[in-house]
Amino acid sequence: VAKYPEQFAGFKEGSCKDVGYTVADGQKTITIPVWGKTFTIDLFKQQSESVASGAAADVAIYKVGYPVAGECGQGSVDSAVAKYPEQFAGFKEGSCKDVGYTVADGQKTITIPVWGK
Repeated sequence: VAKYPEQFAGFKEGSCKDVGYTVADGQKTITIPVWGKTFTIDLFKQQSESVASGAAADVAIYKVGYPVAGECGQGSVDSAVAKYPEQFAGFKEGSCKDVGYTVADGQKTITIPVWGK
């Protein structure tokens, strides 16, 4: 099945991180031309020059079983404040993919307890 997105839409096997796109930037649902199947992709951008030189960057954080039991919730926050959802809400740095959750299943806006963001 991976051959269709590769053949007709220019996708390549691997991850965005493999080619230098490391900053999470949302999701988008697309339709693969000719094949006609839709799927949601995670979007990433390259780290900006100012971030690479030491300025604060967004980091991915995740939590298994939150906000929906049996699923993994992932988002990105400024690295300078990532300690708050990690400390007060049990999030960990990384992505849901790191712990075996590879299929995106929608989006939900949440408020981190105590931190309030």
